[in-house]
This record gives sequence, C-alpha cells and structure tokens, in this order.
Amino acid sequence: MNGCQMMKLLDLKVRERYPTLAQYYTRCHAHCDKFLVQCSDSELMIIELYYGYKKMFIRDSHVRDIGCKRIELYKVNLQDQVCQRMESLPEDCAIFLSYPEHGFFYKISREDLNSRLVRGNTVYFSERNDKRLYAYDVNERSVSVSLPCPDMGIDYYEPQWIRLPLHSWASADDPQPGVKIASKQITLPSESSSARVGWNDVPVDLLCDIQSHLYGADRCYFRLACKAWQSALSNSNCESDLQLGNVQRNHRFPILMHIGSNSELVKFFDPVTNSTSTLPLPSLKGTESIVRCSKHGWLLISSQGSSGEQLFFLNPFTSERIDLPNMECHQDGFTFSSPPTSPECMVICYAVSPVDVDIYTICRGVYGWKFSRAEKKGIHFKNSHSNPVYHQGLFYIMGMTGNLCIHDPKQMDENRATKFMNLPRRPCASIRRSYLLESRGKLLSVFTGPMGRFLRVFELKQTTMAWKEIHNLEDTMLFLSSTSLLSATSSGADISGLGNKVFLDRFSGRDGIFYSLATRKFHTFWSGRNSSDWRDTKEYTYSAWIQGRS
Repeated sequence: MNGCQMMKLLDLKVRERYPTLAQYYTRCHAHCDKFLVQCSDSELMIIELYYGYKKMFIRDSHVRDIGCKRIELYKVNLQDQVCQRMESLPEDCAIFLSYPEHGFFYKISREDLNSRLVRGNTVYFSERNDKRLYAYDVNERSVSVSLPCPDMGIDYYEPQWIRLPLHSWASADDPQPGVKIASKQITLPSESSSARVGWNDVPVDLLCDIQSHLYGADRCYFRLACKAWQSALSNSNCESDLQLGNVQRNHRFPILMHIGSNSELVKFFDPVTNSTSTLPLPSLKGTESIVRCSKHGWLLISSQGSSGEQLFFLNPFTSERIDLPNMECHQDGFTFSSPPTSPECMVICYAVSPVDVDIYTICRGVYGWKFSRAEKKGIHFKNSHSNPVYHQGLFYIMGMTGNLCIHDPKQMDENRATKFMNLPRRPCASIRRSYLLESRGKLLSVFTGPMGRFLRVFELKQTTMAWKEIHNLEDTMLFLSSTSLLSATSSGADISGLGNKVFLDRFSGRDGIFYSLATRKFHTFWSGRNSSDWRDTKEYTYSAWIQGRS
C-alpha cells in the first residue's frame, strides 16, 4: 500500500577480533547503554557504554556515579548484514551521544581540528540528570570530564546535541545581506630598542636545565616565579624524557603506567618530575591487554589474543614474563602476596554475586587453580572498586560501605576460610568510589564523593573493627587507580612538599592531579591548579601505578 513503511528485522553476523571480549565486558561491568548511530546510507554504528568495574547490583544512579570505564564500537554494514568490531574511529571523525539513545556521526573540518575545539577519534556524551560533559578518547582509553554550564539551574532538560547549519555563520569579509559586523583596530605600542633584558629573556634551555634539578613543590615554585617561564616550560619538550632505567634504580616513588588501544605502546608518567614517555612492550603485541594488579614491581595482566584468554605476570623493566594456568578472567578483583619469583607467591581472584563469592587461588609450583565458594548468609556486601589486599597472611576485600570480607588461604576447612562481616560500619556518606590499601603495616581506606567533591582517608582499628579518619598523612604519599593502590614515604629524600598527598590517575592537560589533605583541594605541581573537585580533568580508566625494585 502506498505511503506505508516497512520494518525489517536483520539477522546480523557478528565478526569480532576477539570473540570473548563482549562476554568479558558484559560480565565485568555493572551496566551497559547502547546507541545506534547512522554513518552513511549503507552503514550504521552501535556504540556500547560500560559503567563501573564490576556487577555491583546497585541502583542505576550509583552505577553512573562510578563513571563510564569503557566504550566499544561496532560497524553495521546493511548490505552485507555484518556487524564488525572497530578498533578506533578515523582521526577526523567524532561521535556525539545523548539520551535517550540518540547520537550522530560527525566529520570534523580541518579548521576545527586545528583549533582543537573538537577532537577526532573521540566519543562525546552526557548523562541523565547530569550537567557534565564527557569525552572518551578511543585510542587512549581515557575519559575527560568538564562542566560547560556550571550556573545552570536545578530544573533543566537532559542535554541534546544539534547540528548548526553552516550557512548561519558569517565573517567580516563575507557578511550576510542586512548584517553589519563592527570591528575595531587596536595598535600596540612598539617596544623601545633600548629596553632592558629581563627575566623573560632567559633561554629555554637554561630553564630546562635548572628545572631538571628540582622536584615536587620546589619545581612548582620555580615555574610560578615568572609567567613567561611557566609558558616556556609548558611548551617545551624538556619534561618528556622519562627513563625507565632511572625508575628501576630509584624505587622510592611509583610511576603511572597506561596501556591504550595499541597495547604494544605503553605510556609511563612520573608524578614527581611530571615526565612522560611512550615505550614499546613487545610482550603485549597483538593482544588487547588490561592490567589487573600491580605490586612489587610486577604487573598481573589479562589479555585477549588469537590464542584466547591469557593471564600472566610481566616485569616492564626487564620484559620478564611468567604465564599462569588458563582461567576465565571474568573476575571482580585480583592480587598476589609477594613477587612471582618468590616461592611464597600466591595469587587470588574473586567474583561476587548477590548471595555468595567465588574465590580462586594458586600458589607457585602448583599447576591448577583452587576454587572455593562462601555464602554471604544474609550479610549485605557489595564489593568496592579496589583489588583485595594481602595483609598479615590474610586477604581482605572491602565492600562499598566499608565492611570487609576476609579470606584465610591457610584454613583447610572451606566453610571457615572466608567470612563476611557487617563491620566496620560505613565511615562516611559516599558509596561511589572506595579503595582499600596497605601502608606501613596498616590497612587504610579512601572514599571519594561525586565529582571528587571530597576525599577522605581512614585507618582500620582492628581491636574495635572501626574506621578512624586520618586528617594528616605526614610524610606518607598514596597512589590510587582502579587496579593498583600503593604508598610511599618522602622522608629521607632530598625532595620537599610531597608528603600528605594522594596522587590520582587523573590529569589536567599534561599535569598529574593530586589531592592535598592539608588544603582539602586538588592541585598540580606544574600549572598551579587549585580546585575543590576534579572537573576539567582526564582519567585513564585502565592505568596502574607501578614501583621499580632495586
């Protein structure tokens, strides 16, 4: 019949580079939103946004507060009826998404690329009931967050993207009929030839040489002494030569490691010197790799390659690799007790369900994994966003509200090896991002509020099984990411201004972000950032702190 439209159900053939990836991300993330975007008359794209790190069985709004951690892209060919996974977007293309499940594919002009107003190979999206704008870099696997309209009222609609027609813009050289464009010419006074040479004229090479001998707050003060110096040093390349050999010899302070979509190339960032380097790791070539845990100078990595799922240790400083027996990597957390070269090394991973927890352990010299299951027995336990912690012979898993699950690997009775606790009780209102780590023989927890509006540190008092807040870390430094949580001390080092700080896997431009417990604000050593939250920052979602070993 004329005027009628026909709907057809397509049976798409899915072609993925790694067939288990979709199952893996569906299992390991709490929530997934899907969008359908038209690229051309014959091609569509399916965009999947994964929230959280684990299935936490919590309200949708709380899952979104944890943040989008992964985006998967699929191209749909309507003629061949084939759906194929995409590694990345073209460098001159971006995708804009908004709810409910709306979006469009955008070809970026050369002028916009040069102006950096819009970045290529990036997915821009917003959230329900959220004023923030997010940008996911497909190559970097990083999420930037900004607040374009901070003064927007409480009553606002969910944001929607629109295309502005190009012909609506006019310039002074080619105005539209009836449009008058006012312009004013400004003439700057010419400099006198007899002007004296000032601090602005110090050569950049000399500034870089002086800065190379300064660290932490001392380097920050040096840069802030003169605006011209700060601008010159920010635009120079004197901060981009991080040498891993130096890190291996100086194991005092951790560095941040990030694996992008090209797993063979790995980024390393030193927060103390603000140095960055991109180096190849041939062991990761041809795989899609994720760091699961980092301790003792070693990485525990899971990868998806042509031979299937793999789990192995890797020392990035020596390229030494130790493979573990195959297992499904659909776990909520990993850790190990000691270096994998030690005969006492034990690896543990776990997966939490609404009624119980599955625990897998393996010891050095043993071929297979040992499996055990423990019931919650009515105790309310939802695992947090950090890996287990090995402390005094026991493995501790923290819940989102601060309570603990404790596993004793030496307990032969499976029914008594793992116990859930209602204690300690929730130390603060946040249930969004919470972390557990060991520092100087003590168990610490870190809780953060939405958008980083607060960051609080607590110490576990095991005699009373209660969290006690710490207001001053003194010379202790904490390093937080989703896969590794480390601590270090600045005492005895010829560096000032590093203690009492929490370093994050977030960046403001090229500068690393840290939280000061003294000021209760987020700062950078280099650009002078001073803010009460982490808006306008970028998070590397699958990064890990690693510490060199002497």
